[in-house]
Amino acid sequence: MAKQSARGQILEREYGFLVRVFIERDPVTGKRKYINQKVRTTRKKEAEQVLTAMLRKLDMGELLQENTPMTVQEYIEHWLVTAAKPKVGGKTFKTYSFYMKHYVYSQLGNTKLGKLTPVAIQTLYSQLLSNGLSPATVVYAHNVLSSALKQAVKWRMLNQNPAQYVDLPKRQKTEMNALSQEQSEALLEAAKSDRLYTFFAVMLGTGLRPGEAVALMWKDFDPMKSTLTIQRSFGDVGEVHDFKPTKTAKGRQIKLPENLTKLLLEHKEKQVFSSYLIFPTVNNTPYNERNIVNRHFKPLLEKAKLGEYVTVKNGKGEDTLKFTSPYRLYDLRHTHATLLLKAGVNPKIVSERLGHSSVRITLDIYSHVLPGMQDEAASKLDLMLTFQRPETVATVDTQAVN
Repeated sequence: MAKQSARGQILEREYGFLVRVFIERDPVTGKRKYINQKVRTTRKKEAEQVLTAMLRKLDMGELLQENTPMTVQEYIEHWLVTAAKPKVGGKTFKTYSFYMKHYVYSQLGNTKLGKLTPVAIQTLYSQLLSNGLSPATVVYAHNVLSSALKQAVKWRMLNQNPAQYVDLPKRQKTEMNALSQEQSEALLEAAKSDRLYTFFAVMLGTGLRPGEAVALMWKDFDPMKSTLTIQRSFGDVGEVHDFKPTKTAKGRQIKLPENLTKLLLEHKEKQVFSSYLIFPTVNNTPYNERNIVNRHFKPLLEKAKLGEYVTVKNGKGEDTLKFTSPYRLYDLRHTHATLLLKAGVNPKIVSERLGHSSVRITLDIYSHVLPGMQDEAASKLDLMLTFQRPETVATVDTQAVN
């Protein structure tokens, strides 16, 4: 006979009783998961007392699964597949796996999960910084590790997350790279002979993420309203490249400059073959972002002289000149935002064009633009209001003096 409830069970066994407490359902299989405890007695009352105590610990967050034999590496690999992979994109999953493999497993991987301490994690972070890793890289590794350990708490494999008690290095804010108006015009001038001229013009004129620009279809373009509707991206989806939702999984509509609308119409007329894509490859498929960078963007940066030549050693040990530039394809998005903010466009509008979930994100990313805007605001106030006291007015009210 077994005493059973929605939260626990008492099962008769040869040695006495097996007390089981339900903790959750497996996120993959949907099967019920239990914590078990053997009670070697013939008295069922004692088993019931054990069940009551286990349920009390469960409610207090103190009940753990029986000493899991998993090491930190075994647990994280299980977490990556069962908990992380269903929730994040393919590229993010690969990044999680890379960070854990290269920065965590070597020092903590063989540690038993239940023996992992804040001191061990803190020591790992100090070692990574000593090895030359940037604070940003260490913080990213911490965020992944902490997320995994937080799930272990939910799965009752740990009482608490040891990563929450670790001090993190101060992140150094990276300098934002954005082209000036003159540099943007130089890039477009260099791109006039490139088949992706319109692609680069759209990125500068809309602030799209590269994956969003690659995924544009003609049905997203409304020439009558001069708008583009952004509702998908293109990139890593698991092990393949495919269409996927935008970063915020929220569509948006962007108003186009009149000249950009005309350019898109001309681009459509000149397409060699009919395609549902605005920017198709010769095989009528979406572009791979890496190919755009290597075959088009980098050569254009060199042509527009947006970088410098440095001396490097070639395979034979001989000195050779190599062109290098600080600008990435993604920086065209930053350029769009920076130019608009410097022109005095409301940050809320800029945020909507970029597809940020809140204007706070926009202001945080582009705070470097704000000091100049503050100066401009102060100058405009000087033109609108007179902040000068007339010389004939006394600075002290003599009638108020006793």
